[in-house]
Amino acid sequence: MGGSLQSQKDPLQHGPSIGSFMYLSCIDEHCHIDTCEDCRKGDETRGGLHIQRRKLAQAFDIFEAPLDLPQVTFNFERTGAIPSGWKLARNVTAPIGFRFTGGDACVIESLSSHQRRVLVALPEWALDMSQCSWLIKFRDGSKPLVRLWSAERYYDNAILEFDFPKGESVAQRHTRSVCMAEREACKLCRELVEFLTGLRSTPFHLSGLLDDSLVFLTQFSLSCIVPLGCLLSIRGMKAAASSVLDRGGSASLAPEIRDAVIGNGIIARNSESRFATDSYAIAALVRKVLTWRQLDSMDVHKRRSLIMDPISDVGVDWMNKSLYEDPEWRLCGHSSLQHPWFSQR
Repeated sequence: MGGSLQSQKDPLQHGPSIGSFMYLSCIDEHCHIDTCEDCRKGDETRGGLHIQRRKLAQAFDIFEAPLDLPQVTFNFERTGAIPSGWKLARNVTAPIGFRFTGGDACVIESLSSHQRRVLVALPEWALDMSQCSWLIKFRDGSKPLVRLWSAERYYDNAILEFDFPKGESVAQRHTRSVCMAEREACKLCRELVEFLTGLRSTPFHLSGLLDDSLVFLTQFSLSCIVPLGCLLSIRGMKAAASSVLDRGGSASLAPEIRDAVIGNGIIARNSESRFATDSYAIAALVRKVLTWRQLDSMDVHKRRSLIMDPISDVGVDWMNKSLYEDPEWRLCGHSSLQHPWFSQR
Protein backbone atom coordinates (compact mmCIF):
# COMPACT_ATOMS: atom_id res chain seq x y z
CA MET A 1 0.00 0.00 0.00
CA GLY A 2 1.96 2.95 -1.26
CA GLY A 3 1.59 6.64 -0.67
CA SER A 4 -0.05 8.48 2.13
CA LEU A 5 -3.18 7.01 3.61
CA GLN A 6 -4.72 10.44 3.91
CA SER A 7 -3.93 11.33 0.30
CA GLN A 8 -5.58 8.21 -1.05
CA LYS A 9 -8.92 8.57 0.68
CA ASP A 10 -10.29 11.30 2.91
CA PRO A 11 -12.68 9.83 5.52
CA LEU A 12 -13.69 13.32 6.61
CA GLN A 13 -15.22 14.02 3.20
CA HIS A 14 -16.32 10.61 2.02
CA GLY A 15 -18.23 7.67 3.41
CA PRO A 16 -16.78 4.38 4.62
CA SER A 17 -15.42 1.70 2.37
CA ILE A 18 -14.94 -1.79 3.67
CA GLY A 19 -11.49 -2.89 2.57
CA SER A 20 -9.62 -6.07 3.32
CA PHE A 21 -6.14 -6.93 4.51
CA MET A 22 -4.45 -10.19 3.57
CA TYR A 23 -2.69 -11.84 6.48
CA LEU A 24 -0.47 -14.81 5.75
CA SER A 25 0.94 -17.35 8.16
CA CYS A 26 4.08 -17.92 6.08
CA ILE A 27 5.70 -17.02 2.78
CA ASP A 28 5.25 -20.61 1.71
CA GLU A 29 1.69 -20.91 0.40
CA HIS A 30 1.68 -24.58 1.42
CA CYS A 31 2.69 -23.79 4.99
CA HIS A 32 0.76 -25.32 7.87
CA ILE A 33 1.52 -23.23 10.94
CA ASP A 34 1.53 -26.23 13.30
CA THR A 35 4.09 -28.21 11.31
CA CYS A 36 6.17 -25.62 9.41
CA GLU A 37 9.63 -25.48 11.02
CA ASP A 38 10.03 -21.85 9.95
CA CYS A 39 6.83 -20.79 11.70
CA ARG A 40 6.75 -23.04 14.72
CA LYS A 41 8.85 -21.94 17.67
CA GLY A 42 9.11 -24.01 20.81
CA ASP A 43 9.83 -23.06 24.40
CA GLU A 44 13.56 -23.04 23.69
CA THR A 45 13.06 -19.76 21.83
CA ARG A 46 11.94 -17.95 24.98
CA GLY A 47 14.01 -16.06 27.48
CA GLY A 48 15.97 -13.89 25.05
CA LEU A 49 17.72 -16.69 23.13
CA HIS A 50 18.69 -15.89 19.57
CA ILE A 51 15.97 -16.40 16.97
CA GLN A 52 16.72 -16.54 13.27
CA ARG A 53 13.95 -14.74 11.41
CA ARG A 54 13.03 -15.29 7.81
CA LYS A 55 13.46 -12.16 5.69
CA LEU A 56 10.30 -10.67 4.25
CA ALA A 57 9.70 -7.54 2.22
CA GLN A 58 10.85 -4.47 4.13
CA ALA A 59 7.28 -3.30 4.71
CA PHE A 60 6.29 -6.42 6.64
CA ASP A 61 7.30 -8.54 9.58
CA ILE A 62 6.21 -12.01 10.51
CA PHE A 63 4.49 -12.78 13.79
CA GLU A 64 5.89 -15.91 15.31
CA ALA A 65 4.09 -18.50 17.39
CA PRO A 66 2.25 -17.16 20.45
CA LEU A 67 4.49 -15.92 23.24
CA ASP A 68 3.71 -14.69 26.71
CA LEU A 69 4.81 -11.66 28.65
CA PRO A 70 3.55 -12.84 32.04
CA GLN A 71 3.48 -10.80 35.21
CA VAL A 72 6.58 -12.02 37.04
CA THR A 73 8.62 -11.01 40.07
CA PHE A 74 12.06 -9.65 39.24
CA ASN A 75 14.61 -9.13 42.01
CA PHE A 76 15.99 -5.71 41.09
CA GLU A 77 18.32 -5.56 44.10
CA ARG A 78 19.87 -9.02 43.79
CA THR A 79 20.58 -8.58 40.09
CA GLY A 80 22.28 -5.24 40.65
CA ALA A 81 19.78 -3.46 38.40
CA ILE A 82 19.37 -0.48 40.74
CA PRO A 83 21.77 2.27 39.60
CA SER A 84 24.38 3.79 41.86
CA GLY A 85 23.06 6.61 44.03
CA TRP A 86 19.54 5.14 44.13
CA LYS A 87 17.66 2.79 46.42
CA LEU A 88 14.49 0.72 46.22
CA ALA A 89 11.41 2.64 47.39
CA ARG A 90 9.79 -0.09 49.46
CA ASN A 91 6.64 1.81 50.36
CA VAL A 92 5.82 3.03 46.84
CA THR A 93 4.26 0.85 44.16
CA ALA A 94 4.98 1.41 40.49
CA PRO A 95 1.90 2.61 38.54
CA ILE A 96 0.18 -0.39 36.97
CA GLY A 97 0.76 0.95 33.45
CA PHE A 98 4.42 0.00 33.68
CA ARG A 99 3.33 -3.64 33.93
CA PHE A 100 0.84 -3.36 31.09
CA THR A 101 3.06 -5.30 28.69
CA GLY A 102 4.07 -7.84 31.33
CA GLY A 103 7.33 -8.20 33.22
CA ASP A 104 7.87 -6.40 36.51
CA ALA A 105 8.39 -2.85 37.74
CA CYS A 106 9.57 -1.07 40.88
CA VAL A 107 10.12 2.49 42.11
CA ILE A 108 13.55 3.75 43.10
CA GLU A 109 14.47 6.87 45.07
CA SER A 110 17.54 9.08 44.84
CA LEU A 111 19.83 8.96 47.88
CA SER A 112 20.50 12.69 47.57
CA SER A 113 17.04 14.07 46.75
CA HIS A 114 13.34 13.21 46.73
CA GLN A 115 13.43 12.28 43.05
CA ARG A 116 11.78 9.03 41.99
CA ARG A 117 12.06 6.86 38.92
CA VAL A 118 10.55 3.59 37.71
CA LEU A 119 12.49 0.50 36.64
CA VAL A 120 10.81 -1.96 34.27
CA ALA A 121 12.16 -5.46 33.63
CA LEU A 122 11.22 -7.25 30.41
CA PRO A 123 12.70 -10.15 28.42
CA GLU A 124 15.28 -8.78 26.02
CA TRP A 125 13.53 -10.38 23.05
CA ALA A 126 10.44 -8.27 23.77
CA LEU A 127 12.28 -4.99 23.15
CA ASP A 128 13.63 -3.22 20.09
CA MET A 129 16.90 -1.86 21.45
CA SER A 130 17.32 0.54 18.52
CA GLN A 131 13.98 2.14 19.45
CA CYS A 132 15.15 2.32 23.06
CA SER A 133 18.32 4.12 21.97
CA TRP A 134 16.31 6.58 19.89
CA LEU A 135 13.90 7.38 22.72
CA ILE A 136 16.75 7.87 25.22
CA LYS A 137 18.24 10.50 22.91
CA PHE A 138 14.87 12.11 22.11
CA ARG A 139 14.58 15.46 23.87
CA ASP A 140 11.49 17.57 23.25
CA GLY A 141 10.00 19.05 26.37
CA SER A 142 6.83 20.00 24.49
CA LYS A 143 5.92 16.34 23.96
CA PRO A 144 4.14 14.70 26.93
CA LEU A 145 6.31 11.60 27.08
CA VAL A 146 7.57 9.96 30.25
CA ARG A 147 11.33 10.24 29.82
CA LEU A 148 13.36 7.08 29.27
CA TRP A 149 16.81 7.44 30.85
CA SER A 150 18.42 4.12 30.06
CA ALA A 151 17.92 0.60 28.72
CA GLU A 152 20.44 -1.92 30.04
CA ARG A 153 20.79 -5.64 29.37
CA TYR A 154 20.85 -8.00 32.36
CA TYR A 155 21.39 -11.59 31.23
CA ASP A 156 18.28 -12.48 29.21
CA ASN A 157 16.40 -9.40 30.40
CA ALA A 158 16.49 -5.67 29.81
CA ILE A 159 15.95 -2.98 32.44
CA LEU A 160 14.29 0.27 31.41
CA GLU A 161 14.64 3.36 33.62
CA PHE A 162 11.79 5.90 33.35
CA ASP A 163 10.89 9.10 35.10
CA PHE A 164 8.08 8.72 37.60
CA PRO A 165 4.95 10.04 35.81
CA LYS A 166 3.21 13.17 37.03
CA GLY A 167 -0.52 13.21 37.73
CA GLU A 168 -2.92 10.30 37.89
CA SER A 169 -3.66 7.75 35.20
CA VAL A 170 -6.96 7.68 33.35
CA ALA A 171 -7.51 4.28 34.97
CA GLN A 172 -7.07 5.81 38.43
CA ARG A 173 -9.51 8.56 37.58
CA HIS A 174 -12.06 5.93 36.66
CA THR A 175 -11.99 4.64 40.23
CA ARG A 176 -13.20 8.05 41.43
CA SER A 177 -15.97 8.74 38.92
CA VAL A 178 -18.23 6.83 36.55
CA CYS A 179 -17.30 8.53 33.29
CA MET A 180 -15.62 11.60 31.84
CA ALA A 181 -17.76 14.45 30.58
CA GLU A 182 -17.78 14.86 26.81
CA ARG A 183 -16.08 18.26 26.93
CA GLU A 184 -13.24 16.83 29.02
CA ALA A 185 -12.93 13.78 26.76
CA CYS A 186 -12.87 15.96 23.65
CA LYS A 187 -10.05 18.05 25.11
CA LEU A 188 -8.05 14.93 26.05
CA CYS A 189 -8.70 13.46 22.62
CA ARG A 190 -7.45 16.56 20.84
CA GLU A 191 -4.29 16.57 22.95
CA LEU A 192 -3.64 12.90 22.13
CA VAL A 193 -4.22 13.39 18.39
CA GLU A 194 -2.00 16.49 18.35
CA PHE A 195 0.68 14.58 20.25
CA LEU A 196 0.64 11.64 17.83
CA THR A 197 0.47 13.88 14.74
CA GLY A 198 3.36 15.98 15.98
CA LEU A 199 5.60 12.89 16.14
CA ARG A 200 4.51 11.42 12.82
CA SER A 201 7.82 12.21 11.10
CA THR A 202 9.82 10.46 13.84
CA PRO A 203 10.32 6.76 14.66
CA PHE A 204 7.78 7.08 17.48
CA HIS A 205 4.73 4.82 17.46
CA LEU A 206 2.42 3.22 20.01
CA SER A 207 2.28 -0.23 18.38
CA GLY A 208 -1.49 0.20 18.61
CA LEU A 209 -1.25 -0.25 22.40
CA LEU A 210 -2.72 2.62 24.43
CA ASP A 211 -4.23 1.48 27.71
CA ASP A 212 -5.90 3.86 30.15
CA SER A 213 -3.17 2.96 32.65
CA LEU A 214 -0.51 4.43 30.30
CA VAL A 215 -2.08 7.90 29.99
CA PHE A 216 -1.68 10.36 32.89
CA LEU A 217 -3.70 13.51 33.58
CA THR A 218 -3.30 16.67 35.62
CA GLN A 219 -6.83 17.85 36.29
CA PHE A 220 -8.39 17.19 32.87
CA SER A 221 -5.34 17.91 30.72
CA LEU A 222 -2.87 15.41 29.31
CA SER A 223 0.19 15.20 31.54
CA CYS A 224 2.24 12.38 30.02
CA ILE A 225 2.18 9.02 28.27
CA VAL A 226 4.24 5.96 29.19
CA PRO A 227 5.78 5.03 25.79
CA LEU A 228 6.14 1.27 26.31
CA GLY A 229 4.52 0.44 22.97
CA CYS A 230 7.24 2.40 21.16
CA LEU A 231 9.94 0.16 22.61
CA LEU A 232 8.53 -3.27 21.77
CA SER A 233 9.96 -5.58 19.15
CA ILE A 234 7.59 -7.27 16.73
CA ARG A 235 7.56 -10.32 18.99
CA GLY A 236 7.05 -8.15 22.06
CA MET A 237 4.22 -6.28 20.41
CA LYS A 238 2.56 -9.55 19.45
CA ALA A 239 2.92 -10.91 22.97
CA ALA A 240 1.56 -7.72 24.53
CA ALA A 241 -1.42 -7.68 22.16
CA SER A 242 -2.08 -11.34 22.98
CA SER A 243 -2.16 -10.42 26.67
CA VAL A 244 -4.68 -7.66 25.93
CA LEU A 245 -6.88 -10.18 24.12
CA ASP A 246 -6.55 -12.65 27.01
CA ARG A 247 -7.77 -9.93 29.39
CA GLY A 248 -10.83 -9.28 27.23
CA GLY A 249 -9.58 -6.02 25.77
CA SER A 250 -10.13 -6.82 22.10
CA ALA A 251 -12.07 -3.59 21.54
CA SER A 252 -8.96 -1.51 22.28
CA LEU A 253 -6.98 -3.15 19.46
CA ALA A 254 -7.27 -2.13 15.83
CA PRO A 255 -8.77 -4.89 13.63
CA GLU A 256 -5.51 -5.31 11.71
CA ILE A 257 -3.63 -5.97 14.95
CA ARG A 258 -6.30 -8.27 16.34
CA ASP A 259 -6.53 -10.29 13.14
CA ALA A 260 -2.76 -10.63 12.85
CA VAL A 261 -2.45 -11.82 16.45
CA ILE A 262 -5.28 -14.33 16.21
CA GLY A 263 -4.23 -15.52 12.76
CA ASN A 264 -0.45 -15.60 13.43
CA GLY A 265 -0.13 -13.42 10.35
CA ILE A 266 1.89 -10.46 9.14
CA ILE A 267 1.19 -6.82 9.66
CA ALA A 268 2.31 -3.76 7.75
CA ARG A 269 5.22 -1.91 9.30
CA ASN A 270 5.20 1.20 7.14
CA SER A 271 4.67 4.51 8.90
CA GLU A 272 1.25 5.21 7.35
CA SER A 273 -0.20 1.92 8.54
CA ARG A 274 1.28 2.32 12.01
CA PHE A 275 -0.13 5.83 12.24
CA ALA A 276 -3.62 4.57 11.35
CA THR A 277 -3.30 1.77 13.92
CA ASP A 278 -2.22 4.20 16.65
CA SER A 279 -5.05 6.57 15.71
CA TYR A 280 -7.50 3.72 16.25
CA ALA A 281 -6.00 3.12 19.70
CA ILE A 282 -6.62 6.77 20.63
CA ALA A 283 -10.24 6.58 19.46
CA ALA A 284 -10.79 3.35 21.40
CA LEU A 285 -9.42 4.97 24.56
CA VAL A 286 -11.64 8.04 24.12
CA ARG A 287 -14.67 5.82 23.60
CA LYS A 288 -13.76 3.95 26.77
CA VAL A 289 -13.45 7.06 28.95
CA LEU A 290 -16.77 8.35 27.63
CA THR A 291 -18.70 5.15 28.10
CA TRP A 292 -16.50 3.00 30.37
CA ARG A 293 -17.44 0.00 28.33
CA GLN A 294 -15.71 -1.83 25.54
CA LEU A 295 -17.52 -3.54 22.72
CA ASP A 296 -17.56 -7.29 22.93
CA SER A 297 -15.63 -9.01 20.16
CA MET A 298 -18.94 -10.25 18.76
CA ASP A 299 -20.04 -6.64 18.16
CA VAL A 300 -17.40 -5.81 15.56
CA HIS A 301 -19.97 -5.15 12.82
CA LYS A 302 -21.80 -2.64 15.01
CA ARG A 303 -18.76 -0.37 15.41
CA ARG A 304 -19.80 1.91 12.55
CA SER A 305 -23.18 2.56 14.16
CA LEU A 306 -22.34 3.07 17.81
CA ILE A 307 -25.19 4.17 20.04
CA MET A 308 -23.98 6.31 22.92
CA ASP A 309 -26.87 8.31 24.34
CA PRO A 310 -24.94 10.83 26.48
CA ILE A 311 -22.63 11.82 23.61
CA SER A 312 -23.42 14.43 20.97
CA ASP A 313 -24.04 13.40 17.38
CA VAL A 314 -20.86 15.10 16.25
CA GLY A 315 -18.88 13.21 18.88
CA VAL A 316 -20.34 9.89 17.78
CA ASP A 317 -19.55 10.82 14.18
CA TRP A 318 -15.89 11.41 15.06
CA MET A 319 -15.70 8.03 16.80
CA ASN A 320 -17.41 6.19 13.97
CA LYS A 321 -14.96 7.65 11.45
CA SER A 322 -11.96 7.09 13.71
CA LEU A 323 -12.88 3.45 14.34
CA TYR A 324 -13.26 2.35 10.71
CA GLU A 325 -12.07 -1.20 10.26
CA ASP A 326 -10.36 -0.29 6.99
CA PRO A 327 -7.25 1.74 7.94
CA GLU A 328 -7.29 3.57 4.60
CA TRP A 329 -10.62 5.15 5.53
CA ARG A 330 -9.80 5.78 9.16
CA LEU A 331 -9.85 9.37 10.35
CA CYS A 332 -6.28 10.29 11.36
CA GLY A 333 -3.93 13.17 12.00
CA HIS A 334 -4.73 16.61 10.61
CA SER A 335 -7.98 15.38 9.07
CA SER A 336 -9.08 14.26 12.51
CA LEU A 337 -8.23 17.65 14.03
CA GLN A 338 -10.40 19.35 11.39
CA HIS A 339 -13.48 17.41 12.48
CA PRO A 340 -16.36 19.58 13.81
CA TRP A 341 -16.23 17.81 17.19
CA PHE A 342 -13.08 19.79 17.98
CA SER A 343 -13.99 23.06 16.26
CA GLN A 344 -17.35 23.30 18.06
CA ARG A 345 -15.82 23.02 21.52
